[in-house]
Amino acid sequence: MTTPIGTWPQDEHYDPALIQVLREINAGLREIKEKEDIIMAAIDDLTAADTSLQAKVSQVLTDFAAALAAAQGDPAKVEQVATDMNNMAAQLTAADPATPAPAPAG
Repeated sequence: MTTPIGTWPQDEHYDPALIQVLREINAGLREIKEKEDIIMAAIDDLTAADTSLQAKVSQVLTDFAAALAAAQGDPAKVEQVATDMNNMAAQLTAADPATPAPAPAG
């Protein structure tokens, strides 16, 4: 006779206290598995976000390289590219949750 998973036959061959302990262990293992599934989904989301970020950074660098090439040594155009890069860096820094908030003025 096969006993379904998660159930325990209760007859004279099994100690009820042992069966209760096994049920508690089983419940704990199920909870661990549920939390593992949540963590793995979060890791998948972070991996996807990282891949997306890498693609965006690659595109930004390619765009800036093209802008520098187009500037052809013209100081005003090179300065504009530098200004654009600094503005982009400031926006990224401000959007990064790991960046500490600036101290209040005054």
